[in-house]
Amino acid sequence: GAPGAQGRHERVADGEEGGVTQAALALNTPKLDLARFVQWSEYPERPLVRVGGVGRRAGQVGYALGNVALKHAGGYEVVVQFPDGKVESFAPLDLFPEVA
Repeated sequence: GAPGAQGRHERVADGEEGGVTQAALALNTPKLDLARFVQWSEYPERPLVRVGGVGRRAGQVGYALGNVALKHAGGYEVVVQFPDGKVESFAPLDLFPEVA
């Protein structure tokens, strides 16, 4: 990472899903409110998706929780929760609908 950009992550309570992770960056600035820069769009129906590609999660199925994006950037990532409880994000083209 960049010099001086080391930080820690802390859980911040946010509703019934157990919270969001907030990064406290060691920068020469006041504490940043990352919510000002990040947009979250929840998928209320939480569709099942299968991960494509060749990574360690390839072929696994999980629930798409929503997408996260930087407010002034062009792309986004889909946040997926797997049966083991882990949550990871993927490019939308790496995910395929799964028929239950």
